[in-house]
Amino acid sequence: MFWHFDHRYGTYKGQTEKTGEQGCVASVSDAQHNDPEYRIVPRYWVDAGLTYQALAEDVSANWFFSWRDVGPSERTFVGTIIPRTAIGHTAPIIIATTPARERASLCALLSSLVVDYAARQKSSRMTYFIVEQLPIIAPANLSEEKMWLGIALRDWLADRVLELCYTNEELSSLAVELGCDHLPFRWQPDRRVYCKPKSTLLSCTCTN
Repeated sequence: MFWHFDHRYGTYKGQTEKTGEQGCVASVSDAQHNDPEYRIVPRYWVDAGLTYQALAEDVSANWFFSWRDVGPSERTFVGTIIPRTAIGHTAPIIIATTPARERASLCALLSSLVVDYAARQKSSRMTYFIVEQLPIIAPANLSEEKMWLGIALRDWLADRVLELCYTNEELSSLAVELGCDHLPFRWQPDRRVYCKPKSTLLSCTCTN
């Protein structure tokens, strides 16, 4: 249902019996991605009240990082920022009380090739036990201003994550917490091809 920097990667709308038997969902087109109001259709529906109850003290979190617990495909650790919603056991989540920009930059770090390579050496099941061992830059280092960037690494990464993830109104809360007051970014495949490798490359460089 999701991929790196994309919580609308697949939808159950239009799923056929054949694709259902194969465990596949329908892909979301670029035109659908470019519609800021387009929402994917889940397989199951859960009462919102039960979702809030399950979140308990974390109910105030409007978005969080989630990842697939099964790999590998061409990537092993696949996760992204998703809006507050009901999720199953195959999509664990991270909820933190750290500042929004640190949480957003964490999304970029966890989507890097360094993390993906480390995850592939450990297991094909991305359990909490495995995820806790993945190499991540310390928050203190993220807040340091880099001369060659002109800003803190945390802010540089958070801005790229915002552009890549905030393509839909469901993540307007992410935009607000990151200080963005405009409409969702347009879905531009060429631009995304440019932004994603830059975030990954910078994460790899700083991790090394």
